[in-house]
Amino acid sequence: MRNYRHLKVDFSRDSFVDIAIDMQGRRLNVLDEEFFEELVSIVDLVEGDSLKRSVVIRSGKEKGYVVGADLKRILEVRQDSEICAFLKTGQDAFSRLEGLKVPTIAWIDGPCLGGGLELALACHYRIASNAADTQLGLPESKLGLTPGWGGTQRFPARVGITVGMELLFSGEAVGVERAVEIGLIDGIWSHDDQELEKQRWVERLKGRPLPNVRRLSEEDRYRIEWNGCQTKRSRAATMSGDSGALLSVPARKAIASYIDIGINKSFEAGQRAEREHFFELLSRPEVQDALQRFAKPKPK
Repeated sequence: MRNYRHLKVDFSRDSFVDIAIDMQGRRLNVLDEEFFEELVSIVDLVEGDSLKRSVVIRSGKEKGYVVGADLKRILEVRQDSEICAFLKTGQDAFSRLEGLKVPTIAWIDGPCLGGGLELALACHYRIASNAADTQLGLPESKLGLTPGWGGTQRFPARVGITVGMELLFSGEAVGVERAVEIGLIDGIWSHDDQELEKQRWVERLKGRPLPNVRRLSEEDRYRIEWNGCQTKRSRAATMSGDSGALLSVPARKAIASYIDIGINKSFEAGQRAEREHFFELLSRPEVQDALQRFAKPKPK
């Protein structure tokens, strides 16, 4: 079997394939092209697994699940075609993962943010630890950006239009109790005996029919809810006078337009909008300044 740099895959268990994310040279897990290439290669292996075992995707780090895209990589982008290619690579990888015919479980512990949550949303199930630092969210709007790997499509389809829109607009993360309440995660596990808990969840989910993939354009309830929250959409997409409005309002407007496309056209069209308009936001001076500040090493 091929040796992977950032993903450790273990086929030795009888009931599930264990995939650990451990991005080399990084204190926390972030996503880049190498990660996506390795993920697709492992999806190929799982598709050929004669035992049809479940898949558990966890972090191999001591701290955190995945905290988003590789910000250094984003800051290197100088042209539209480059970021479009990067985002499409991730979108295609997550679609391959989503299409697996065996249960896939995002085994979350610690921060699961941005691209990390988009990865988890491409799994059939999300089971999160009860650790105090476990948080789930898509914070891109706080930096003047939008999710780029399907987050504007899968997130509101999972939690509902109103909640999804509000959290996408605010960029705020939620804890595990709130995540269960809104349907973002399917259960909570305890650190008391992680391996036993993992085995129990694998067995519990194995016998269920795989959940249907939710698409905004395929259910009238999404369109009805979207049309019913027009006032909230308008209010969030106007210059409200707060200090972060100049940075975040263009991102909120873009997010709203992508959700609208996903509802009234298709998932594929919504994803295409995510990647084709990303550079417009990324190249804004306010966004570049915010990214540079965020990328500075934090005091230990």
